[in-house]
Formats: sequence, structure tokens, C-alpha cells
Amino acid sequence: MQHLLQTLDWNYVAILYENTTYGINAFLELSQNVKEAKICIAKSFPIKMGPSGNVNLYDLQSVFDSLINAESPITGIIFFVSTTTAGSFLNVAQGKKLISSFRLLMVFSDSIALEKSLLAKYDEVSKGSFVTSPAVLKVEQFSNHWKEVLSNKTIFLRESISNPWLFDVFRKYKSCKPNDDSCLMPSFSEVNETEDENIFETYAIVATLLHVKGLKELHKDNCGNNSGICSGFRDVLLKNKSMLLRKAYFSVSLNDIPFKFDRNFSIVLNGGNEARMMGDIVDYEVYQYRRCLVHSDDFCMEKVRV
Repeated sequence: MQHLLQTLDWNYVAILYENTTYGINAFLELSQNVKEAKICIAKSFPIKMGPSGNVNLYDLQSVFDSLINAESPITGIIFFVSTTTAGSFLNVAQGKKLISSFRLLMVFSDSIALEKSLLAKYDEVSKGSFVTSPAVLKVEQFSNHWKEVLSNKTIFLRESISNPWLFDVFRKYKSCKPNDDSCLMPSFSEVNETEDENIFETYAIVATLLHVKGLKELHKDNCGNNSGICSGFRDVLLKNKSMLLRKAYFSVSLNDIPFKFDRNFSIVLNGGNEARMMGDIVDYEVYQYRRCLVHSDDFCMEKVRV
């Protein structure tokens, strides 16, 4: 985030952050780091979260008014907030846009997960906004399977037996019940156009693969070539779960899995709870909500160089 602000030449900024562990820690860390870069945090706004994760719109209206009416113009606003809070703020800003003229330059943290639909809903004020994100990993087979589940009734009904939450996803597209013969499934292209890219789903896959590899190593150490769960393996899992990754002070290659990521990388474990991804991958990327480079009549999340 600091590097991005320096690249954009933003030296007089405001920070909007939720009064949560994520928001507070992100605010404190950035506040400390930007001092050496001579970036002034002119205003900061902690947002109190309600018990259900909601925010008070009056609080956001006050924040907006304070930003617009600042004595010295704010270069840009940094958000360490959830998609709910980001949407609420953009809703307030878009409402104000109907009665006054202004321009907000905004940077959203990775917590909004590159949700294009969020920015598209409030595009009168969100155009040009930047979003930081972990490197986007793609597994084509997983993406195609997901789209096939939502567009093929036979597959959907089979999968929904073990995953009943699929019905909640289906309601984003249709109001009918997929069990009914008259209910038509969304088309493959409709799902492809509507579903936001989830930047975290592939990291969940990576985490699962690491645990699977850790389990295989522990099983080999405790059970040898015997199949099934032996007593030694069971004892380790019950009494010392941290051994799953603690013993793994090495680099884990993912070349022997039955599907492929779109980047070549390996995982380096430090023997504790931390891991680092090495290879054809960066720690963070920056995207901008702007006119698509390919289809200039539409707006996209385009990756930009910083």
C-alpha cells in the first residue's frame, strides 16, 4: 500500500478503517510505514461495526462531508473495510453525486476481494478506483466445474445433496426452485459473466493441498506402508495437531497434483505457522476499475503496473 501511494504521488491522504482487528492493525501499520515516505495522513476515520457487521449510515455521511469539506484537498482515500462497509460508503457518495460535483480518488484493500460487481453498482463514483490484491491464482478446471454445476440441472441437484448452500447461490440467478421441471438453469455464459472472480478460493485450495501433503508425511512417519489410521497417527492428530505443518520445514512443490495452476510456484514452510510462495508469483498486485482494454465500451478490473 505504501509503495502504491508513492507511485501515485499521493502525499496527503485519509484512511477509512473498520474498528476490527483487521482494520486497526492495517491502519496502525500503514501509519507507521508512511512516516519515512513523507506521506501525511491528514484524516483517519475508525468505523464502528454493529453486532451483525453493519455500519451506521449517518457515520459514513459524516465521514463523507468531512472529506469533501476539508480545508486542504485530500489527495486520496484508503479503505481498510469489508465489502459491506465499502458498498455503504459508495452508496452515500453516489447519492451526494446527484446534488453536488466532486471527485473521489480511492484505494481499496484486498478485503473487498476484487469484486467488480461492488464497484459497478456505484460506478458514478467508483470509476478509476484502485484495488490491492494478493496475486490472482487460477485453476481452470475448478472454475469450469463451478460454472457447470450452476448451469447443469443434473449436476446441480447431485452436488446439492452434500452442499445445500448451492440453493442460496442459485437464488442469485433465478427465483424458481431448481427441483421443479419448469425451472430453467442459468446458461454457462450467464454464470461466466455474473460470477465475481474469488481471489481467495484458490488460496483455500493451496491451503488444503498443504494439509493433505502434511497428512501424508505424518502417516508415512507413524504408520509406515500400512494403510488406514494407525494408533500413532491418531495420537499425533489428537494431541499435537501443530505437527501437521511444524515438521514441514521445506519447500513443497505442487507439480504432482491432478490439476494445474496458471502460475509455477512452490510453498516454503518455516516449520511454524507461516508459509511463503516462491516462483512465478508476487506478493501483491494492483487493479484499477476502468474502461476495459479489450472492450472499451465496458468497465473492468484491469491489472496495472506500479
